[in-house]
Amino acid sequence: MKIRALQILVGSGIVCVVAGLCLLVRFMPEDEDQSESTIQAPTSGEPEKTPSATQPKNTENKGSGELSKTETIATKAEDAMALSEEERAELARHLGILKMSWKQEAGIDEAIKGLAGMGDKTLDAIMKEFNRPDQTSPFRRRAIEVFGAMGTANSQKVLLDIALKRISTAGLHDSWAAGRYLAALKDKSDAAKLLVSANPLVHNTALLALKGQEIDEALLQRLKDLLESKLNAVRWASAWVMAMTPSPRYAEDKVSAIVAATDRVDDIPKAHETFQRGPDTHAEMEYSTYIGSLTEMRGAESALRNATERVSGMTRNIVVIARAFRGDNTARSALRKVLTDPAAGMMRERAAHAMAHIGTKDDIALLRRIAESDPLKRARGGCVLPPTVSREHYPVREAAQRTIREIESRTREKQGP
Repeated sequence: MKIRALQILVGSGIVCVVAGLCLLVRFMPEDEDQSESTIQAPTSGEPEKTPSATQPKNTENKGSGELSKTETIATKAEDAMALSEEERAELARHLGILKMSWKQEAGIDEAIKGLAGMGDKTLDAIMKEFNRPDQTSPFRRRAIEVFGAMGTANSQKVLLDIALKRISTAGLHDSWAAGRYLAALKDKSDAAKLLVSANPLVHNTALLALKGQEIDEALLQRLKDLLESKLNAVRWASAWVMAMTPSPRYAEDKVSAIVAATDRVDDIPKAHETFQRGPDTHAEMEYSTYIGSLTEMRGAESALRNATERVSGMTRNIVVIARAFRGDNTARSALRKVLTDPAAGMMRERAAHAMAHIGTKDDIALLRRIAESDPLKRARGGCVLPPTVSREHYPVREAAQRTIREIESRTREKQGP
């Protein structure tokens, strides 16, 4: 039943946003006019400095110019000298291939594989080319692919430095490096290191990797900050990271943070304009995300009941709907009020679906009235519809009709043959 609830909540567009962000990072053109700073020559024995997930504390970590001093690659001098004459020739050949324009793809995969296969001993040579002020964007992108394919501690450190702009790079190299860093991670909880970035696209990439990971107090605070991000996908992903932890730890704090985010929905940009091709508005998509995350959160029953008592208006409606999707029968009376509240708008449709989880035959009369007369009319989302399907429909009525069928089916099963 919960699977269907999630399909209802996210099927109309949330996944599309995440996919769209990934495509944006992959294909957006690079700005090659920005100046580059260089990574320092290798030194031995310098410890890695990993920032806390809560620093700096402001939502988007504005002011990336205040990042810590560029760190060095911990490559030993003897490794750099370990290249044979044949390997040096191969290194030069592969680097030359990486410098080709975007339109020239012949040999690229072989060059990336060859350089990655040589391991850390090629890092100095690659970074020397990477840091050239006149270096091209294609080379830098391909070099990042090499570092990701290497999968060594040193190459991961380089990727993290690029992703956090400790090594200043042009355009979206930080997002690209973040993706390669995450792909090579053995422990996905290390994705939290990326949350000190100033780039919300990096935040989103890291948050997607953190879903299903346990969180500590520092990460919880950072997630609370990111619930105020200007990018909707970051807000939504932050809520899902909170929701999908394996344990119920911090349930009260997580519920409070998502409830507070729900209170802010009216203030988001374009809140009451249609989201993409509809039918929901930006605000309704946000509400649906928070319903879904509160529905899935482990150990949140008591926290949600407490929250119901201290909030009002639409925020209370969202909490009540989430409780119903969780199967909390004590929310039934409050859910009936949401179903008949004109101010609840499209959330009445969510409430009608939620009633399928806790409704009884005593609710069928109310649901039938809604199925026959609810006034909310919307245009269906999507570009192409079959000629027999009307663009306009009544979503609350349709949800009520489906819930009636489910309650009646459940009632018959209980009665038996």
